[in-house]
Amino acid sequence: MRTALHYYVTLLPSLQYEQSDEVSYVLNITRLPDSCQNSPQLYELMDSQFHINLSLAFYEITVYAKNKAGPSPSSSTLVPLLSAPELEGKLFATVQDGNILLTWSPRFQCDFFIVNWGTNSSKMETKTFMEKMENVTLTGDFENMKKYTIMIHLYPEYCECDEFTNENTFGITYNYAEESVPIAAPGSIVIKNITKESAHISWEEIQEENCLGFLVGYVIHYKDILQNTTLY
Repeated sequence: MRTALHYYVTLLPSLQYEQSDEVSYVLNITRLPDSCQNSPQLYELMDSQFHINLSLAFYEITVYAKNKAGPSPSSSTLVPLLSAPELEGKLFATVQDGNILLTWSPRFQCDFFIVNWGTNSSKMETKTFMEKMENVTLTGDFENMKKYTIMIHLYPEYCECDEFTNENTFGITYNYAEESVPIAAPGSIVIKNITKESAHISWEEIQEENCLGFLVGYVIHYKDILQNTTLY
């Protein structure tokens, strides 16, 4: 199963100077948050492409060019999180007394692992565990109606802190400390292909930030206008 991702970093055109022996690129990769005090990692390159293995943690990539006269302005970007990655482990998060109980399957052999959780890349918490465990309890001031991303990362080769390029993501899950009802309605309802027996109905999905919880579906009500009777 895939537990690490392979990235090709292509430098932005605004940073691509005419290639020469006097021009190089400096690539700065920072893990968010830094879990093993080994971030950022700096690479000086002569090419405008770079291949690197990264886990599913959040990373910020900054790059600038330099020549004998000095450095250029820099450009930065965040490595996007895949929506449905294929991972070895399954995580299960449940809310208990204001905390989040995290369990997983299958068990992993390492007695060293890292848990990250938060609502976005700039609000990720990190905690390191140095013993074999079957579950952990995440504590803190969890925001209600905010979707939390929760991940477990391993360093399977040595089962201890190492460069983040050797980090693998075991599993990922999502949870809300407390859910509420959506605060927005589906938009742009369109009805077409109407016949005596059917019609095709479509609408714009509610944006995630307006769901305030896991959206389980949509309910459609329709009625006979002539008889003023709700059919469903």
